Amino acid sequence: VLGLVAFLAYNWWLFGDPSISAGYGTSFQDQVGSGLGLGYLKNLFLAAFSVNYGMLVWSPFLLVLLPGLRDGWKAAPSWARGACLGAIVYLLVQYKANRASGGVFLGYRYPLEALTAAAPVLFLAYTERLSKRPPLRRAFIWAAIVSVAMQLLAALDIQLL
Repeated sequence: VLGLVAFLAYNWWLFGDPSISAGYGTSFQDQVGSGLGLGYLKNLFLAAFSVNYGMLVWSPFLLVLLPGLRDGWKAAPSWARGACLGAIVYLLVQYKANRASGGVFLGYRYPLEALTAAAPVLFLAYTERLSKRPPLRRAFIWAAIVSVAMQLLAALDIQLL
C-alpha cells in the first residue's frame, strides 16, 4: 500500500495526475474500470496457454511445481506469502488493464515481476515436496531444461517448425 501511495504521489508530481497510468493516458484506467466479462477471461486464458506468449507454455516447470505449492505455502514466512499474494493480484490487475500478448514482445512479459515476487514460495514448493520425490524432481529438472531451451531458441530466432 505504501508503494502504491508513493507511486501515485510521484505520478501526481511528475504528470499532474495521481493516476496509476502514469504518462500512458487513460486507457489503462479505462480498462481496469470496465466490467469482468468474457474478454477478461479470454485474456487470462491466453496469458497462461497461448503458444506465442503463454506463461505455462513457455515455462512448463511452473506446472510441475503445482503439487508442491501447498507445502511451499505452509513452509513460507509471512513476507513470502504476502509477496506471492501480491504477485497474484498484480497479474489479475495487469491482465485486466492490458492484453496478454504485451504488444510485439516475444514470450510473456507481464508475469516477470509476479514470478519474481512469487519465487520464494515457488522455491519452497520445490524444496518441500519435489526435491524429496525423485519422479517429481526429475520432471521439474526436465521441464526447466525445456523452458530454458525454448527461451534460448526463441531469443536466437531459431525456428524448429
